[in-house]
Amino acid sequence: MAGEYVASGHREWELADAEIAAGRTPGPTVLAAFRRTVLDYHDEPALRDVLTRFAGPVLNPGDAWADQALEDAVRGGGAWQQLLAHRAPVSASRPSAAWVRTGRGLLDAAGPEQVRRHVLRWFGLVGRQRSVPLRGWHGPNAYDPYNIHSLRALAWLLSLLPSSEDTCDGLAQLVRTTLDGAAALGRNPVRVAEAAVTALARIGGEDARLELKRLRAHITDKHVLRRIDRALTAVG
Repeated sequence: MAGEYVASGHREWELADAEIAAGRTPGPTVLAAFRRTVLDYHDEPALRDVLTRFAGPVLNPGDAWADQALEDAVRGGGAWQQLLAHRAPVSASRPSAAWVRTGRGLLDAAGPEQVRRHVLRWFGLVGRQRSVPLRGWHGPNAYDPYNIHSLRALAWLLSLLPSSEDTCDGLAQLVRTTLDGAAALGRNPVRVAEAAVTALARIGGEDARLELKRLRAHITDKHVLRRIDRALTAVG
């Protein structure tokens, strides 16, 4: 169970009670399963208690990009851990002013250009075969629903850096990657694509406008198309 996402209502909170009673420290994949369950069932105090007492890694292991990000963050130290922990709010469609202020401070601490290089590298791993298969509605290579809010945040963080052609290209490629097969993978990849479009709109300029126009010509998802149209209006 620990390496799987069971979307059918299995009673993971009973496992949480058992782990606490036995005095064991849950491993990263067990904590990852608990986190995913909390996203589906918000009123499970036993799971929340475990997640409060045992924080676990800042991302759930299993997504190829998250595995690499966790490895890089260990080498980068506390500033990188804090950067990855600066998640996008679940219900937010764009970053707030307060979120942006915190993000700028985290970028300064980690090194803006280093962040750009690493994040673009992680984006290149999005959609690769998972190291920990998920079981549930959307198959073993579904996007981890906990990690997508960190992936959305990374797209937003890139929009706080000075504009560059490689950043705009990386964000546009993230849109294409996440929408490839998205119908079979549920809503999560679409939310990542929307965050990348929002980032392009915030960056603005000619590079962002060209990437948005290219996306507009090929994207079919109606939610993302509406976001692209608004972004094109914003960038002119």
